[in-house]
Amino acid sequence: MDFENIDYIAELKRKNEKAMDIVINKYSKLLYKVIYSVLGQYKDEGQIEECLSDVFLSIWNNSHKFLGDDNKFKSWICVIAKYKAIDYSRKKLKFENVHNIADIDLMVKGSVEEEVLVKEYKDKLFELIDKMKEPDRSIFVKRYFLGYSAEKISKDLGLTKSNVNTHLSRGRKVLKEKLNFILGEVM
Repeated sequence: MDFENIDYIAELKRKNEKAMDIVINKYSKLLYKVIYSVLGQYKDEGQIEECLSDVFLSIWNNSHKFLGDDNKFKSWICVIAKYKAIDYSRKKLKFENVHNIADIDLMVKGSVEEEVLVKEYKDKLFELIDKMKEPDRSIFVKRYFLGYSAEKISKDLGLTKSNVNTHLSRGRKVLKEKLNFILGEVM
């Protein structure tokens, strides 16, 4: 098999380890930057590397859930990296402020339902972002998951800064409305 020109996404879904090697080689730097944008403040290289490893494990374990082409795949894995890094950050903040074992026990007991709800919310959010039309999806991912400025996005996509901000504003509004409807909650 010629691994230079394979459909690595299809092969990844078939649990081909060579395809995972391609994903790691192709996207490590990008995913590192996404994770660093969230965890860089802690100045803990080990935590960033551990998070990156967890992201690749998550990509491997959930590859069967991905539907789309190479461009959507890039967005999908960036979203995974961003939320995995946020999870790491949340855990770090929770346990930095704990001073005794009883506090940890209370935090763990109170967080199971919260984590299930957060996971459900994230899953719905990922689905909605994945269903966005271009250029909205690209603009949204670049701004909120890669941390690009509206100015950089406008240059990358050949749009005006005002147009980018309009897409972002409308995208947020549509996502909020759809999430409210899907989750049946007032946000």
